[in-house]
Amino acid sequence: MKTSTLVRNGISTEIVDLISRLVDLISGSERRCAMGDVTLSLLDGKHRIAENVFSLEPVYC
Repeated sequence: MKTSTLVRNGISTEIVDLISRLVDLISGSERRCAMGDVTLSLLDGKHRIAENVFSLEPVYC
């Protein structure tokens, strides 16, 4: 079985929750750029994983 990107990168559910709350505080196009940065930095640039983990639309910036 394949290891998930979150497990491989050591990202806990607490970190996911924190990122979600912080990004909710950002508005407009800056929010999309912030999620794009999170996707690149923590999720190896895998936008579909970001969509599933953060329940978002694709995060292209």
